[in-house]
Amino acid sequence: MKVKINNFIPLRIINFILFFFKKLFFKKLNKSPRNIVVYRPGNLGDLICAIPSFYSIRVHFPDSKIYLVTSKGTGKWGASEIFNKKYFFDEIIDYSITDTKSFHGKYNLIKKLRSLDIDLWIDYGNQINNFFMYLRQIFIIKISKAKSAWCDKCIYFGYFVNYQNNNFIFLNETQRLNHFIESNGVQLVYPPLDIMHDDYYNNSILNSKSDYAVISIGSEQSHLNFWHVEKFVDLINYLSNKIEIVIIGSPNEIKKAKEITSKLDKKPINLVGLTTIQNLFSIFKNSKLVFGLDTGTQHIASFEGTNVVTITSCWNYLNTWTPEGNGKIITLRNPVQSKQCLLYIDQNKKRACINKVNCIEIISSQDAIEACEQII
Repeated sequence: MKVKINNFIPLRIINFILFFFKKLFFKKLNKSPRNIVVYRPGNLGDLICAIPSFYSIRVHFPDSKIYLVTSKGTGKWGASEIFNKKYFFDEIIDYSITDTKSFHGKYNLIKKLRSLDIDLWIDYGNQINNFFMYLRQIFIIKISKAKSAWCDKCIYFGYFVNYQNNNFIFLNETQRLNHFIESNGVQLVYPPLDIMHDDYYNNSILNSKSDYAVISIGSEQSHLNFWHVEKFVDLINYLSNKIEIVIIGSPNEIKKAKEITSKLDKKPINLVGLTTIQNLFSIFKNSKLVFGLDTGTQHIASFEGTNVVTITSCWNYLNTWTPEGNGKIITLRNPVQSKQCLLYIDQNKKRACINKVNCIEIISSQDAIEACEQII
């Protein structure tokens, strides 16, 4: 997506300042590093978006010891559940954001990092959009005693590449991360398609099904991603006349699943609360469609090349978190609210709409049905 930037000069100044600090604090990497830290905080979707670039780093540095440093996020699943095989990392340091809010928590994390004798720090971060946050991140890397660092380019360059005629080409998160490692000399290598699979699908009832569609009823951020039960019921009732339906979700959605299934004309295969994150890769790979809200499961499905229909909130209007894959990708979003999306942190320290609008609820069950019909 193209975005017009009226005044490019401040961006050049900011980028120069950040480049200066990076050159001041870190040496150029001139040999194969022994110890590498890959820093990537966030939720399930943040980690899934990074799989191609994670694998590429492993291939590029086969003899290095690679640590993934990541926060546990808000969801049920973390990095330890996703990357439990050593195709990617030798060790995972999974810290709690809550713990690092205290001085003692920060001290323990920095102490652990300093003990690793880091030759190279690869800082994915998230899409930092604040100059001082970026400087703080450079400071954290420095006090962790990292000798060299790959940092994201600039507060805007974290989002945009290919500046042409006052337009930046806007990348989604997977594309951004791939571009980031390629700009540092790492050749992008996509992992084998079955690298994340386990034996769940082969040993389950799904293996006997010729065709099925998956409906993901949950979300890691339910305060932002809420679609009414009755809309799920309408959608599943319609699709069940065309294809076998499987519903999934975390244990937190078991009550919601019971409410949905009690109102259905035809009972689906209910796997809510019964699957691990590893199970989902093979389940999605063999499905014809995965429908859900804007959460990590959609990124798993798109990674597997499955057709995906996602309802997303308006804060994603520039498609930053649109799933990326070889299947058909359909995103449903309220077009009227999109460019007026204003989020703030409410009294519960959660993101909320300043206009008190649930833009996801504006998407009707008929909208979802029409999108799914393009695939089924």
